[in-house]
Amino acid sequence: MSSSSSSQSPKSLDSLLLHRNALSSLTVAIPPSDPLPAAPLPFIPGTRFLIDAFRHAATVPAPAAAYFLSHFHSDHYAGLYPNWSHGIIFCSQITADLVTRVLRIPKQFVFPLPLRETALLDGSEVTLVDANHCPGAVQFLFKVPAKSSTTGFEMYVHTGDFRYISSMSEDALLRGFIGCDAVFLDTTYCNPKYVFPAQDEAVDYVVSVIDSVRKECLDKRVLFLIATYVIGKERILLETARRCKTKVLVDGKKMEVLRVLGYGETEGFTEDVLESDVHVVGWNVLGETWPYFRPNFVKMAEIMAERGYSRVVGFVPTGWTYEVKRNKFAVRTKDSCEVHLVPYSEHSNYDELRDGNGNLLVDDAPNLYGQEVGQFVQITGVDESFRSYAATILERTKGDINKALDIHYGKPESIPGKDVETLAVSDKLVQPQSVTNERSYAQGNKSLQEAGVGFALSVKEPAVPCSDATLMSLPPEKYDPIKHGLPLHL
Repeated sequence: MSSSSSSQSPKSLDSLLLHRNALSSLTVAIPPSDPLPAAPLPFIPGTRFLIDAFRHAATVPAPAAAYFLSHFHSDHYAGLYPNWSHGIIFCSQITADLVTRVLRIPKQFVFPLPLRETALLDGSEVTLVDANHCPGAVQFLFKVPAKSSTTGFEMYVHTGDFRYISSMSEDALLRGFIGCDAVFLDTTYCNPKYVFPAQDEAVDYVVSVIDSVRKECLDKRVLFLIATYVIGKERILLETARRCKTKVLVDGKKMEVLRVLGYGETEGFTEDVLESDVHVVGWNVLGETWPYFRPNFVKMAEIMAERGYSRVVGFVPTGWTYEVKRNKFAVRTKDSCEVHLVPYSEHSNYDELRDGNGNLLVDDAPNLYGQEVGQFVQITGVDESFRSYAATILERTKGDINKALDIHYGKPESIPGKDVETLAVSDKLVQPQSVTNERSYAQGNKSLQEAGVGFALSVKEPAVPCSDATLMSLPPEKYDPIKHGLPLHL
């Protein structure tokens, strides 16, 4: 992974000017420049930036917002439509191609940003890094000017949907945001029962089942069905095609998306039903996954009969059906139908959430600024267990003890007290608490709780282990990035 972004000065962009130019090109009347609306909206603090919040467009007087799309999944782009003109959409190049070609959004309103290159947008620095989710999915790193901060800026990370991998802890861009002011986190599987395996193990399982069934049923026609979204789970399909030496059947809509991604027929996909016994089907065709899996054997039998097969084997790749206490790979059977529940997910599991955000919010800075950390602990009188908290601040100030103390004493509402543990300084996750207005994010110097976030990590209540029954865990198809995005506030 590249160590850093370009050393050149960030490219400067003005979202309002871009929006006006886009409207002018469509010969549409330009709306007046209205101030930010009084109603609370989920802006990144101190900015006009809305992430995956297109459903709010009707309540935002244009051009009051710059919009960001983390990836091309319907629960995140909901609210976009072909005659969109509310504001410029910033996203990755792959997502931009999908938005314009699949959703038919006018290109004038879509502005792709390159990965790992910092842009200066409306005075704030914005950097995109890969989210290890679906193709084109990114995390957003924001550095926002803030006069109230001793460093002159505040830093925010919005993960979108992501799956943490260990290389992220070594990524120079992400490490530059250690000690950031808040992380807006994908908490889809924030529950100890969801510690599903790595993607490689899940892919190996699908390939091994297909190979073994083919060897066992040489005298039978067996149909293999893999459930996917319009975009997502491509890795399972690509590996199945490659390792099972077969083409994978997809419908026209899926093929259109695959072509945008640079795959298509040359990568082992086909629209000819006679060319493959491995067929892709829609997400809920094999059964409902919420609130627990209920197989649809009737539909499977219908598909099997319609396509001239005598046995059908289905795969539902999702972490939602996985629980630690149960078999890693569950199988449901009835007559000639069987469904394999494969714990393959493009979201972080519980352990990955702990590790990933621990690495993001806490570094090994105690070894780098050991003497300064000791001085900080002695001067402030904090408990020794808060050395990691001190180290995080000192890394941000590059070892300047005076600046670190200014941060500590200057923002008492946003730092852990002696009786508090947070993910930033502890191996425990704190308890998310529901608040009144689930659509509002912190503004200016207000705390996240005061502004009313959907689920805020409290820094005023003692932490509790993440095994608490109130913790959030939702399947991807039920996840609302605004309602369920979990800000970690330091």
